[in-house]
Amino acid sequence: MDVQRLQESFARMAMHGDAVPLFFYSDLFLRHPETRDLFPVSMAAQRDRLVHALGRIVSDVEHADALGGYLQDLGREHRKFGAIAEYYPYVGASLVATVAHFNGPAWTPELAADWKAAYDLIAQVMIGAAAEDAGARPAFWEATVVAHELRRFDLATFRVATTEPLPYLPGQSVSMESSERPRIWRFYSPANVPRDDLTMDFHVRMIDGGTLSMMLTRGLAVGARLRIGSPVGTLTIVTAFAFAMSLGPQIYAHGRLVDDRNVYSLFYQFVPGFDGLRVPARSAMVVMLGLAALAGCGAAAIARGRAGTAVIAVAAAVMVAESWAVPISINVNSTEYKQSGLTPLPDRLPRPSELPAVYRFVEQLPASSALVELPFGEVAFETRYMFYSTFHWRRLVNGYSGGSPDEYGLQAERLKEIVTEPEGAWQAVLGSRATHILVHEDSYADGRGRLISAWALAHGAREVGTFQSDRIFAVPQ
Repeated sequence: MDVQRLQESFARMAMHGDAVPLFFYSDLFLRHPETRDLFPVSMAAQRDRLVHALGRIVSDVEHADALGGYLQDLGREHRKFGAIAEYYPYVGASLVATVAHFNGPAWTPELAADWKAAYDLIAQVMIGAAAEDAGARPAFWEATVVAHELRRFDLATFRVATTEPLPYLPGQSVSMESSERPRIWRFYSPANVPRDDLTMDFHVRMIDGGTLSMMLTRGLAVGARLRIGSPVGTLTIVTAFAFAMSLGPQIYAHGRLVDDRNVYSLFYQFVPGFDGLRVPARSAMVVMLGLAALAGCGAAAIARGRAGTAVIAVAAAVMVAESWAVPISINVNSTEYKQSGLTPLPDRLPRPSELPAVYRFVEQLPASSALVELPFGEVAFETRYMFYSTFHWRRLVNGYSGGSPDEYGLQAERLKEIVTEPEGAWQAVLGSRATHILVHEDSYADGRGRLISAWALAHGAREVGTFQSDRIFAVPQ
């Protein structure tokens, strides 16, 4: 099995977007109509899950340990949908047909053999995990609604009682299906561990367009029957996934490239528009939330033990002491710029009432406007540009950090050399499709900012506003 060949063929297929799952499911249901009953009436969400799962498998095909655990979870999870071993060959045949269709002339007998071998391995692991799980627990737990209260028009609390004990631990989530909305499973976090009478409470908010959440909040009645899937550590999975995504498309340590193949890079390459996300590191906020919640679950478990309260108090004291000993600097206005010839930024951000006049002017530009601000490509400046964009809400070419499209990197290099390479810099502006250029003349040392403005005028830009040292130009279209 040629791994590189598999990944290249997947990339060719993934370029076709929504057409891929549409072809796959159409082929599967035409060949084997009996499989249609495994899926909900609306296939929109299911199509996204197919591409995501395939991408994960192809990305990790070289990492047997990580992939094995993921496939085992998939096999166990598919039991609640009614997937049986005899259906797996049907899915494999439709998958191979789909890859062949979208690879066109690039499809070869060798590639067909690679995909068949890969799928046979996947099916073997999933079927084995499902069979083992069937000997230990049911595919789902039957539950009856024993109380329901509509707290607000879009928020309800309800209590269910399961027929058998549910092996639930704090921090886990469970999937849920209603007989009123068959084959639509969604994950929810219970408000408590199962009581001695096997009851659990749920707090559910109605989501716009959410088929199941709408029924659970406003259409559920006492006596209604629900199905609950096996508890899973969703919070741990989300936290780990967010951490991997926060590393961006390329992982660096001390300024050196560690690896350019990771989960984020898979999404970056194969999910259309994903390379437009500006700051991958923001996923770290989800990591902090997840770690805090997991720490709370751990503290709750410790508190139930002997001397648990004392252990928690000591742990809290150690964490506070550590934060004093090794404080983390925040809100630091670093002036160690990568580009030379830039003046230090002010050490504070203005209040809304003190917003620079140029951004109030930008706010009045047509909604279709796109702005490129100069200096370009320096993180400290880009951060401020993004901050000000939350006032004017016009599209901004600037603002990537921790990962960016290749085109953005080329733009940044060209716009650093406006004075020495004016033509290349102007082509970068035109290539960005910006409608306006905002030059912060005082941000350049030695009067170089005036040269930048002169460069814009020399290439046909029209000055439309001057606000002290900030000058804004309309780019000829």
